[in-house]
Amino acid sequence: MNQCFFKRGIPAIIVFVVIFYLLFSDYPYVFDRLVSLPSIFVNFIFAVIILIILILGGKRKIRLPNLLIQCIVFQIIIWFFYAYFHSDTSYIVRILFLFVVFLSMIAIKKYSTIKRFVKLNNLLIAFQAIFCFVAFTLILSGILHPLLEVTNVDNRKLYFFGISCTNDFNEINFARLSGFFDEPGALAFWGIYSLIFNKLFTNNKKIELLLVVGLLGTLSLAYFVQLFVYFVLFYYDKLKVFIPIILLLSIGIFIAASNNDRIREFTIERISNFSFSNNNRSKPSEIAKEYFKMHPIFGNGAKKIEKTKYMGDNPYELLAKDGILGMLITYLPLLWCGLSLRTYRKRKVLFGIFILMLGYMQRPFHVNMMHYMMLFSFMYMTLKYYNSRYYYVSK
Repeated sequence: MNQCFFKRGIPAIIVFVVIFYLLFSDYPYVFDRLVSLPSIFVNFIFAVIILIILILGGKRKIRLPNLLIQCIVFQIIIWFFYAYFHSDTSYIVRILFLFVVFLSMIAIKKYSTIKRFVKLNNLLIAFQAIFCFVAFTLILSGILHPLLEVTNVDNRKLYFFGISCTNDFNEINFARLSGFFDEPGALAFWGIYSLIFNKLFTNNKKIELLLVVGLLGTLSLAYFVQLFVYFVLFYYDKLKVFIPIILLLSIGIFIAASNNDRIREFTIERISNFSFSNNNRSKPSEIAKEYFKMHPIFGNGAKKIEKTKYMGDNPYELLAKDGILGMLITYLPLLWCGLSLRTYRKRKVLFGIFILMLGYMQRPFHVNMMHYMMLFSFMYMTLKYYNSRYYYVSK
């Protein structure tokens, strides 16, 4: 690993440790539930100090792509406007995240590459996914039991099984596992992100297999939908090979569902009963939709929405908070990547963006280090490997 990820020695190791510590100490990870950690703002202060020292100390001159810098600056300007317009300091927090992510990307490039960061993150997500599947099997067999019960960030119980966690365990040998994220859907969401990163930029078949198989332990309906679209779009010329695999997987799920009511509930029944108007997000969606109609352009403000009835994790959540303008600004890194692609040869990136946006339909952007880091890493990698004319970097 030292040769793969840390070719520039101790400074590179420090950079990666600092950045992954920031990722692990913040939502949607739950390490702060399992052990006592400083607040995210204390972590930010120390991280910023360390990153600035490392950036100033290195001799290598680097620069991020102009389009990425413009995107960050544009978001900062808009969030300052939102902070004033809504009298809402939570938008200043978004600016802080943008600043820390900007420093993080500069530091990574100073001593390593964004691609190595992406590969390492993919590896960590893949390990969580496969341990998720292992834990799911062991719990189903009655072998594995919770080692610890703590309170999750949403005040529900969080069960720690040593190799994975979950907030969905009913003590009858069934659990939907979430790795070290707050819930199974979160692991599935970030697993899809890693699947797309891997497919577009590294194409490691072992990582792809670990992710595809391991994430089955989340029993996330959104994952099944996105995975199906993933195979159709990226392997449309090899569907004859994958159809038997899909059939075998479906038969395996059917057999497991026949012997376990909870597996049947989260697979066959959820798929057969699924509709956009009849699921556990329909009521919050209707509430968010009504708030969106009140102020469709600029939204109602993030703090105001968070203090009212729960209306999260649905397509209208961001629209209710930030309006149409705010939603476009939030997803600007993906939108600019898509709009800057003009050749048929680069359709793979459009496929990836489409699959990610499917995930955002049921799990919108939430303000955390993970989200900002992944969005701008995706933008950087797309500009470098698929749109070099927008990639202006000094040597």
